[in-house]
Amino acid sequence: MLYLIWNLINIAAYIYFIFISVKASKFIREHLGLFATLIFWIGILSFITKPKNNNSEQNTDILLPKNVTAANKNILVFNTTEIKLENDRFSEFTLEIDYSRDKETNGIEPVHAYSKAYMFPNGENWKPKAAYLGITGKADEFSYFVTGTIEWRLLGITFYTTPRTFKGSEVIK
Repeated sequence: MLYLIWNLINIAAYIYFIFISVKASKFIREHLGLFATLIFWIGILSFITKPKNNNSEQNTDILLPKNVTAANKNILVFNTTEIKLENDRFSEFTLEIDYSRDKETNGIEPVHAYSKAYMFPNGENWKPKAAYLGITGKADEFSYFVTGTIEWRLLGITFYTTPRTFKGSEVIK
């Protein structure tokens, strides 16, 4: 519910910002002319369309401490599975795991993991920090531990960060 309220606040802030920009544009046009108004709107559009350094995209790809390479002759096949870490009405956190099966033992071994969050695009931003995977000793089961932060943003400015941790185990089917 907090996600919904935060997004409604963001939407209201953006609508109010547009309203203020239109009023400012009218004022600038009346007092400084059309050229100043064009410069004003070019400046506003440059902030809106400015490409961001998408850190969340860079940080979602988390390598595991032990990597398996394709050169390993005992690898049978690479597979991918997705674990839903949390799922509610307004957000979903997932962990995608690439793993391999050994030809000789038929055991699984984690190769690679990355965490994703599906949220409303304007109010929150998931920044994963680390993902740790291990084999529990049971057949085809991983244990996982994922940490990260959620940035709460208003008009592109981060106001608050919330640390999040997910841990558990999952059987590969």
